[in-house]
Amino acid sequence: MGHQTLQQKKKIFSKLYTRMQRMYPVKVTELEYASPWQLLVAVILSAQCTDDRVNQVTRVLFAKYPESEEYLSVDRKELEQLIFSTGFYRAKARHILGAAHMLHHEFGGVLPDRISEMIRLPGVGRKTANVVIQNIFNSNQGIAVDTHVLRLQTISFVIRDYCSCCRKGFDGNYPQARVA
Repeated sequence: MGHQTLQQKKKIFSKLYTRMQRMYPVKVTELEYASPWQLLVAVILSAQCTDDRVNQVTRVLFAKYPESEEYLSVDRKELEQLIFSTGFYRAKARHILGAAHMLHHEFGGVLPDRISEMIRLPGVGRKTANVVIQNIFNSNQGIAVDTHVLRLQTISFVIRDYCSCCRKGFDGNYPQARVA
């Protein structure tokens, strides 16, 4: 296929996007949650973990601690035990507790609706922020990029480099109103 112009890449991406819309019409997360805070916690827990496992853990966790304010006084060791089976439990517990603290002390307890603000929360990168913002605020400020996008990148020849280049290649090349 060789090197392609930006216009050729956009055309290929448009065809791929249309096919994917037909194959995957429903754009919802498999994670179970009842509030923006709960989705944020679930997405933090989902790193290197299946959605099924996260849902098993969060059913117990959210039954005990459903609101973000409650995490301000949760014992870190207890939280680690509750989330142990998701892996990387120490870092995830530290991130969740840090996010709760920052959410209440810097954002008035309200989850920010902009990626630039949300990524300030501990444990929240662009992918997590995009997932939460798209599902909670129905706002398309980017695309959640992970290792699975690399496969699409290779197949579609949309872009060459991973992560920031990958995100930059997708941003602006998809219909904002339709992407979740």
